[in-house]
Amino acid sequence: MGDVMDADNIRDSVIYGDPASKTMAAAATGGGLGAIAGAVTHGWKEVPGKVATPAKDAIRAIGGNGLYFGLVGATFAGTEYVAEQMRGTKDILNGAIAGCAAGSLAGFRAGSLPATFGGCIAAASLVTIYDMTRSTEKPEEMIQASLRKLKGEQQENLEQLQG
Repeated sequence: MGDVMDADNIRDSVIYGDPASKTMAAAATGGGLGAIAGAVTHGWKEVPGKVATPAKDAIRAIGGNGLYFGLVGATFAGTEYVAEQMRGTKDILNGAIAGCAAGSLAGFRAGSLPATFGGCIAAASLVTIYDMTRSTEKPEEMIQASLRKLKGEQQENLEQLQG
């Protein structure tokens, strides 16, 4: 017969197919949302009765935000896949790692090391909370399972170094 697929696996295989498609879909979604955010923020800058800014400024705002959010989406999806492959498991820790990578881009964009760490911690926390709320496992069980996997990975690495 084969393995029974849960809803997440079915969604991933039907919608995204492979990791490259998943990353491109995340980049496109992020880019589209970023373009909308850029249009809205540029529209707020326009004050009635004042001379409108050139179209070049509007395109720069829309394109800049679109590229940034597209990069955030691609970074998240790509990092989550790499973490899953390197760790050999699909759990909440992969999402936290990907959230940290994607969230740190805000600090890079601002040119601030504290903002980089803050973005990492905030995004990793939000992704972890999201993953915990949509799981059927109890949060304590999820955390304990991830910690056991990490301990096992550390033991394997130690054995490889010694042997």
